[in-house]
Amino acid sequence: MNYVRGRVCGVDVLLYTWQMAQQYDVSVLAKILGREYDTIRRYKAAAEHFLTLGFSKEEIQELHRQCISLRRILKCIDEPDKKGFLNCLTYKPLNKKVSPELVKIAAEMEKNPEVRTAVDVVEALGKDKIMSCVQIWDLARKTICTRLDQYRHKLLPEDLRLLESLCQ
Repeated sequence: MNYVRGRVCGVDVLLYTWQMAQQYDVSVLAKILGREYDTIRRYKAAAEHFLTLGFSKEEIQELHRQCISLRRILKCIDEPDKKGFLNCLTYKPLNKKVSPELVKIAAEMEKNPEVRTAVDVVEALGKDKIMSCVQIWDLARKTICTRLDQYRHKLLPEDLRLLESLCQ
């Protein structure tokens, strides 16, 4: 039990939790391990799916050697076959730069209309004009914030609070 509680490889946590679930009820096991009932139930279901994928002893030893985290295994556990599961575990996104095309695709998938509007504005004006506007805004903000005390007596309290929140 202490081995399962400790920091070990994800495969070990799943398999040991499954083994213990064969002897104890999930609610009892949750108390023993100090985890939530739903967490233990999810671990057990993930372990059962993992076992149905039919890994050989050598493949399990290799997964153990790689010591992949439980979080990563749980993300990949819904893969229907062994190949998909292993591909999911080994997938690492490339360090690609974000292109305007990718931002546009992401904005189209985004449900927030403000994000879509922002992407449309950037696309219409162009990146260079937007960057110039950002620089002008930053300069204006710095100027306002350094002179905020001078404006204190000349502004309405609501406007002053708005400027103070801008300067924080």
